[in-house]
Amino acid sequence: MARVTKVAFRISWTTIYPELLAENRGKLITSAGYRALFDSYNPNLTMPWNHYPQRKHWSRFWSSYLAAPSKMHGIRWDAAYARRLPFQWWEPVTLSGPGGASGVMRVRMYPWAVVVLAQIEAVGAWPVPELAHSVSDLRRAREWRAAQVDARADRSLDGLADELRERIGNPHLTDGQLGDPWPANVYTIGAPIRGEGSLSDFEFENVAAASCLAGLASLGPPGDYDSERLTAANRTSQWSTRAYVSRDGHAIWNPTTFTDPNAGHTLDCLLANQADAISHIDALEGALSWAAEQIAESLPIPTAAQPTVLRVSEILEQLYRGDKRKTYRSGVARLRIEKYIDSIAPVRAAL
Repeated sequence: MARVTKVAFRISWTTIYPELLAENRGKLITSAGYRALFDSYNPNLTMPWNHYPQRKHWSRFWSSYLAAPSKMHGIRWDAAYARRLPFQWWEPVTLSGPGGASGVMRVRMYPWAVVVLAQIEAVGAWPVPELAHSVSDLRRAREWRAAQVDARADRSLDGLADELRERIGNPHLTDGQLGDPWPANVYTIGAPIRGEGSLSDFEFENVAAASCLAGLASLGPPGDYDSERLTAANRTSQWSTRAYVSRDGHAIWNPTTFTDPNAGHTLDCLLANQADAISHIDALEGALSWAAEQIAESLPIPTAAQPTVLRVSEILEQLYRGDKRKTYRSGVARLRIEKYIDSIAPVRAAL
């Protein structure tokens, strides 16, 4: 019987604080404010590709986003500000969950937003028809524990993300009290990492596999498969991973890799890269959407916020085009930006 023996998923919660853009209250909005925090050498803050306990961690997204891996090391404050890089809280919060599931949460601070990223893994022996149910249960369980937060073992992932945003992220954005943010933009990515069985058991023509894939795309129970949501196959068979895209999530599927115990690579890196990409896009889009709303309501965009709005529009357009010589290229990233792309020209025209 075909089964999955290891599964992983990522969740990003991106919370936008429009007042930091509208009222000149954000400590990091201006280049001077960003530089002040960058140059403070706060030991608890680092760049988003540095993962505890290693000081340096490879990231295909961030290295491509900066157009060269070498730029990840010793980056200057002005280069970081030009790319609107977030600050990351150095030590991740360790998670333990039901059935031995484990993971970490990381907190990233943008001048106008806080992103909390969860990285979850679980090991078991799930028949394909049961996998999406089990992942959905993990996603929604109230049996998670984060020892660095408190001793309780009845937490939800959403509740922990909210607490970390308020405890770690918010104090770095402003010296005063923050008003209500926009509702968090939540995005999920799921993928089988290891499995056993014939490749035919995992093909999309197999109803159980297709339904499982549709469910994983939203970390929900098995769903109705729609072939229109499946991204095109890569022309290079070595990278034959497919993505199935839902409204606010997607699933990664590559049985050739996850059923091969001798595969030289797993899907973990791709999960991490795409989670970084989507959460960064959602944070950038928050500034763009705020500006679009200001313009629609005939409200001004403060002078201090204008360089950020302009730069965000340029970065999103560059990611959408996906020129590998200049930035990260990804089909799911392009799809994520597609619904915002029409806002760019009117915003730029109004600046």
